[in-house]
Amino acid sequence: MPERIQRLLERIEHTRQYTNNILDHVPEDDWYRVPDSVRTTIAWQAIHIAWAQRGLVFGRVAGMDHTTQGMFPDSLVKLAGKGTVPSLKREDYPAVTEIRGLMSAIHQEVLDVLPTINESILDDVIDPPHPCFATKEQALMWVSGHELTHAGQISLLRRLCGHEPLR
Repeated sequence: MPERIQRLLERIEHTRQYTNNILDHVPEDDWYRVPDSVRTTIAWQAIHIAWAQRGLVFGRVAGMDHTTQGMFPDSLVKLAGKGTVPSLKREDYPAVTEIRGLMSAIHQEVLDVLPTINESILDDVIDPPHPCFATKEQALMWVSGHELTHAGQISLLRRLCGHEPLR
């Protein structure tokens, strides 16, 4: 596997391990809690991570119609896709096991497809443009950057639910 692809895969995998470690320390009820003055939930954050990872890798980098590459339920796109406002109603979200399963399945798809990408496309410019990256390699770096942003929000939500820091 080309070294650049290997480094990107390692970065994406390390980030997911970090996120999973945080999620492993969130009791199920807290996935749906809305702490005072906050307009999001851990459930929304987790679904949004999966949605973004899928769109960045399959749509922006691989140039695939990612809607045909496995299932990301339309109801979840409407719940946690780009520009959505997190629902504060627990009943709008699937069970934690379903959310974690979705995150895991999409992450595995990403790990499977990245080694098949030709390294020569990494310098290709992204179209349409994005404010956080210009090339396909930068988009793959943003996969982990975006996830870490939301992992930080998950950590904060966890603390606002009354849990001690993990570190």
